[in-house]
Amino acid sequence: MLLSVHPRPYDMDAARADNRYARFFTYGWHTFETRSSKVFSDFITSAVWSPCIFRDGHRRIESFVEARLLVLDFDHPGYTLEQALSDWCDTIHWIGTTKNHQREKGGITCDRFRIVVPFARAITNVDEYNYNYQLVARQYDAADQCTKDGARLFFPCQEVVSICTDGFPQGVLDLPQEIIDNKQRQEAVKEFQRENRIIPNRLRAVFELPIESGKQSNTIYGVSKELAYYGFDGKRLLDMFLASPTYSGQVQSPSTIKKVRESIENGIKASRREGSGPHGG
Repeated sequence: MLLSVHPRPYDMDAARADNRYARFFTYGWHTFETRSSKVFSDFITSAVWSPCIFRDGHRRIESFVEARLLVLDFDHPGYTLEQALSDWCDTIHWIGTTKNHQREKGGITCDRFRIVVPFARAITNVDEYNYNYQLVARQYDAADQCTKDGARLFFPCQEVVSICTDGFPQGVLDLPQEIIDNKQRQEAVKEFQRENRIIPNRLRAVFELPIESGKQSNTIYGVSKELAYYGFDGKRLLDMFLASPTYSGQVQSPSTIKKVRESIENGIKASRREGSGPHGG
């Protein structure tokens, strides 16, 4: 089994209290390979880990190198641990309970667990990884459909409750040509937008509608980070934000303008540091 592991100690209480706890696990990932089921179990019950391998230890989709593991999280009623033990008995797997197993969460107490299954071969294309994940996850309504991306991390399981090492791996299907063609069209559109400094439709709302109170700094940071890729510099971005419904029509204090400028500059710096391209579609 090949996986990425982060050296930062996991703090369960902090993870429960902070919805953005994952932000502490962006850089510094290490790749480990083991043939020992016990060692693998120790990894997934003691460390923050990912089924994806990252270039330069930087956890982001653009740094995806490969994945050899399918990971399904079950966090809602409708699919019990007992059912999973039966359904996956002939498949190579590790099944572990997660931090809120049989704890009240959102008014619901139920089985919460994770299934880890090796793929039949390494997947070296992030779109092919997403495609094969979805093929399996969509068969289970109770599975978390948001864990398919190529930069997903997982916090430790509480306990591994089932291991099968003599079953079948999860088969891998090649990415259909229609998906490849659609991806190429999307990339062509993004490149045209970048060359002509056209704001993507999904970002225009920021300049057409007021940004929700309390979210201005984070929103300006994220949008500036992305638009820096499209060739927008700090001065132009500052003018655009100050002319948007969030700030137009009223005299802004020097401290507000400074705060907007700092968010823009931090976004641009992050874009340069990561060499980031556009995210989303």
